[in-house]
Amino acid sequence: RFSLKEGEAWVITVDPLGARFFDFQISDPWTKAVEYVSRTGSFNTSQAAKNTDGTITLVASPVDPGVHNWLDTSGLKSGTFQVRWQGLPASVTSGEGAVRKVEVVPLTDLAKHLPGGMRMVTAKERAAQLTEREKTYANRLR
Repeated sequence: RFSLKEGEAWVITVDPLGARFFDFQISDPWTKAVEYVSRTGSFNTSQAAKNTDGTITLVASPVDPGVHNWLDTSGLKSGTFQVRWQGLPASVTSGEGAVRKVEVVPLTDLAKHLPGGMRMVTAKERAAQLTEREKTYANRLR
């Protein structure tokens, strides 16, 4: 579960551990997924921008913080989430190190809690990201 106050963001850094598929999805308190086609309510391996060390830092917030890996909570300040690591290499025998860091921070201090080189986006880039999400989702349904 997650719970945010006004002006807060949830910062999560995970290690995909070499999984063929990784997914992080925001859901409402009843575990119903928030919008993930026309909004960024989830990120998978191919959608997320990785950190220089191969980990992935995601930022969940009801408002857009300008981070590429923004988990849009669709206005929710509390809810649930699901994380999947599928197709892990045989060498991965435990989940140790899968979750590197989790913290709730003020949006005004967000930059201090992001790794160096974190991919940021402008409003125009966010619009392009959302257009690409819709396009790839529609392609999956063909």
